[in-house]
Amino acid sequence: MRTNYIQNPDNVRCSVAEDEVGRMVRFQSLILPKINNPYGTPDGWGEIGTYVALDAGRRGIGPLRFADSVAAARDAGIKKIEASIGRDNPLGIAYYEATGFKTHELTDTLDRKCFVVSQ
Repeated sequence: MRTNYIQNPDNVRCSVAEDEVGRMVRFQSLILPKINNPYGTPDGWGEIGTYVALDAGRRGIGPLRFADSVAAARDAGIKKIEASIGRDNPLGIAYYEATGFKTHELTDTLDRKCFVVSQ
């Protein structure tokens, strides 16, 4: 996590939420990948990744951290954010749809969604 997200040279924002005993229950990373990146993210778009502990959903943490990521995207001049969710992950797909992401590409394994950052 530290290498791929926190120390990633393309990192724009990482946020973590812990429960009352200090256990990480949510993590969100926003990066601005370079051209021809391994994610296939279009040039100039941010790429977001989210982890939520299975027992921590529906506590209202997600919208708060996502607002932080959107503010960081806006500050970095990012106009669109992409999320690539496994098609076998209905909870992840539902989360991103609830936050305003729209599908822009479907592959055999991924639902690639886009969020337009209002400026």
